[in-house]
Amino acid sequence: LEKFRNLENLFLSRNQLKGSIPSEIGNLTNLVKLCLFENKLCGKIPMEIGNLQKLKHLWLHKNCLEGEIPKDLGKLSELEELGLSSNKFAGRFPTEVLSLKNLKVLLVNRNESLDW
Repeated sequence: LEKFRNLENLFLSRNQLKGSIPSEIGNLTNLVKLCLFENKLCGKIPMEIGNLQKLKHLWLHKNCLEGEIPKDLGKLSELEELGLSSNKFAGRFPTEVLSLKNLKVLLVNRNESLDW
């Protein structure tokens, strides 16, 4: 991912990608759109995703991501759309995300058991 530091849009959806989201994703600080939906990504969302200060669209739905939704997503002050549905997230939904002033779309349905 080091070679792609200037990327603004990354669309890797519907590619049958397996494994976890690498923590190095946090180095792509110019990203505005990150679309990884409808793959087979597992594990947790890396906290380094909070480094993507320009991110407006984050689509991770229809994977097998699990654990708690990281409160680091609350650092994404430009975020407008967040798609996390159809995964295996559980635990308390972070209030930091609900405080995002630019958030217009929030999809979290079809997860294990999220507490509000």
